[in-house]
Amino acid sequence: MLVLLLVCALSFGGWFVLAPARQTAARTEPPIDIESPAGRARLDAALALARMPDDPWTFAESIPVASAASDATASKARCGEDQAPVYEGAPDADGVMRNAPVETRAAGVGYLGAMRRIDAALRASADPFDRSVADALNIDDVLTPTGRVDALVQDAVTSSDPRIYALAFGQCERIDGPPPAAPASCGQLDAREWARRDPGNGIPWLNALQQADKSGDQAAQREALQQMASSSRFELHFGAGAAAVARIQVASDADLAAQTNLVVQVTPLEPIPPFQALTARCRNKAGGDQGVAAVCEGIGEVLFNHSDSMLTRAIGGAIHKQVTDDSTRLDQAHNELRAFSRHWAPATGFSPCNDARQFLKHFVRIGTIGELAAMKEDLRAPMPP
Repeated sequence: MLVLLLVCALSFGGWFVLAPARQTAARTEPPIDIESPAGRARLDAALALARMPDDPWTFAESIPVASAASDATASKARCGEDQAPVYEGAPDADGVMRNAPVETRAAGVGYLGAMRRIDAALRASADPFDRSVADALNIDDVLTPTGRVDALVQDAVTSSDPRIYALAFGQCERIDGPPPAAPASCGQLDAREWARRDPGNGIPWLNALQQADKSGDQAAQREALQQMASSSRFELHFGAGAAAVARIQVASDADLAAQTNLVVQVTPLEPIPPFQALTARCRNKAGGDQGVAAVCEGIGEVLFNHSDSMLTRAIGGAIHKQVTDDSTRLDQAHNELRAFSRHWAPATGFSPCNDARQFLKHFVRIGTIGELAAMKEDLRAPMPP
């Protein structure tokens, strides 16, 4: 599980550029002991921290780890942890995991069987988004890498669901370069088509701005900026794929380890908006261009006040600071995250099975009301004993 968390953290590493520039000493991040009952809650907090424009490990280091419950070994067996694969690897001296950890113990037959049952449940779902999530996970590598992307693109162009279009768009954007690096099917996707499927959402226009920058189309650049400024919301739908997996009713507790690991696997497959195309224009008061600065301030307003994720809210605060020198909103976003991480850190008294269920329940709630609303709901709820 740790390797999957690190992959996810690295995927969102680009957002750290929005934090104030500062020098930090090289260090190695402490590993998260996901084998203990503390692990799931600590992983949840660390996952949120990794997605924010700040140094996540500064806070993660302070999260206490409770001792394992006395029945931990038996509980691991009941929840399938004893069947999960084991990986080993370490970050470099500068604290970055550059090489994929090595599998030191293969998954057991129980774990593999659970993965296949979850895949079958996703593919049998009445919700076409669930079926697209199954294509994205590609359990057992039934599709080639190109075939996997082709399947996602086909799902997107034949559906009106913006979540499906976003999932396919995100996979194509991750592939560096034109065909043959990127499958030819990716040429069927267009940010404006995504926006048509999700009217009022500024997220697709971030991708339209990036495409306009690549082509040098100044008219398209202006259109994308104006569309973002006039959008009603920035809805990232973060956690939608994880929620699809978390909602599956597994056959028994022995399938819980596979289910929680799949939740973590699908998270870095979700679309990552190219915020750099926007933030580069807004930095340092838009380079003195008052017109662009005004547009940036409007976009930052919508990002901060009408987002569904902690990331987009923090980006809104960062843009506001860049164009006004007022750090109030960015500080508020960081404080909300600190409060969330503190709230979840002590939730370590569960058995592995109950801990896994809480982890899955949390992502189901994110998929229902959005990450930001779920976080605020968690903060209002009594802390678990």
